[in-house]
Amino acid sequence: MSHAARIQLARTGATIDRDPAALAAARREFDTTHALRFPAFIDAALLAEVQAQVAAGAFHTKVHKSSGVESCMSPNAAVWLLRFLIVSDDVLRAVETITGVDDLRSFFGRVYRFDPGTDHHHDWHDDLGDGRALGFSLNLSPVAFAGGALQLRERDPERITATIFNTTPGDAVLFRLANNVEHQVQRITGTVPRTTFAGWFRGGPDAPAMPRTS
Repeated sequence: MSHAARIQLARTGATIDRDPAALAAARREFDTTHALRFPAFIDAALLAEVQAQVAAGAFHTKVHKSSGVESCMSPNAAVWLLRFLIVSDDVLRAVETITGVDDLRSFFGRVYRFDPGTDHHHDWHDDLGDGRALGFSLNLSPVAFAGGALQLRERDPERITATIFNTTPGDAVLFRLANNVEHQVQRITGTVPRTTFAGWFRGGPDAPAMPRTS
């Protein structure tokens, strides 16, 4: 899974590829698979800063009634910084163009971890509600992990549209939330934890307000 469009975040803001051909190619892939992977979504300096904050973070077990269990980090500087950078108008408008999802207004995210030797996983679910329009997953693991694929499927007729092993630190995946689309995250299979900043772009009148950066 790859495409020509590029979004990369740094401390100073976002670099966005606005080439019409690249954006059109990304839109075609998203329409077909309901997902896109963005290599190096955050630059090396920002990744190192965020990973250091995550390494010092406090984690606790979180059980999702409908989807599974994870180790969730209490919000700290890493979470607030990523939320702040992602919710810029430049990023929101670029994401709208690439996905065709209009009127994005806010973003909410958290850091969670799948630990080796546990039952950490997310079963099939759709994440709908609270104005959520798109899902987002950013790899914050210090090194590559094994397993832990993000899968998407259409409900009717049932078919898998994407299986994404997002194992490179700093890479991100953007995926569709819709009534006919579900996603799951499989268990890891190795000895390295899977650490992720995950969240939702939210839009329309049901989206909770969040200050923009511009």
